[in-house]
Amino acid sequence: MRSVVLIPLLAALAAPASALARPAAAVKVTECVPSLVPAQRVASFEATVRAVAFTDRMQLRFTVQAKSGAQPFWHRVLTPGLDGWRTSISGVRRYAYTRTLQNLSAPAAYRTIVRFRWLDAEGQVVRQARVTSARCRQPDLRPDLVPIRVEAGPVREDGTRRYVVTVRNRGQTAAAPSAVALGDVSAPLAAVLPDTTQTAALVAPACGAATLVRAVADPANAVDERDEANDELVVPCPL
Repeated sequence: MRSVVLIPLLAALAAPASALARPAAAVKVTECVPSLVPAQRVASFEATVRAVAFTDRMQLRFTVQAKSGAQPFWHRVLTPGLDGWRTSISGVRRYAYTRTLQNLSAPAAYRTIVRFRWLDAEGQVVRQARVTSARCRQPDLRPDLVPIRVEAGPVREDGTRRYVVTVRNRGQTAAAPSAVALGDVSAPLAAVLPDTTQTAALVAPACGAATLVRAVADPANAVDERDEANDELVVPCPL
């Protein structure tokens, strides 16, 4: 799991009269920003607690959780020094604390479980609660080049054929220019926008009967892709 940077922010405010109808404890996602750049991936959670009868101070404690394809069940994300109880000053009627996570992994989802406590003037707990936030999804935004079709023209006098390879980008961002290869022969492939296709034409030796034609997108791994395992398409000859 990538090391996560957390930025805390707290506030203690006087509550308006309308706050009486609001829940005593709540957690919400205030920011969820996906990015190709790990350091720019952000998830922010705000916890709010309101005073109840006999309250002198209020406390809250965050536990950040994540899950991903490699770890499909919710598990705790360690945040040393930031997992302790946060305590309001005496007498405030509303206490809010925001926790911001940066440098997130993708694809993954993040959430937080917040535990709340209400303390009286003697420091005794008069009420407790636990609230789980909605999740912040961090998708893998990288492109994903997949060869989907190989077409071939007639056999030429020199024993070659003109092949056309169609490549689709199944990712969520554009793929930079790269190449397509058939065996030892390669040809340039233009940039491919998300959910669109591009073709590359190349002349290569004609395939023989009952042989296989192997087309590879981005053979030099010039494009950082979401899935490098689907760059190859194998089809039988004749085409």
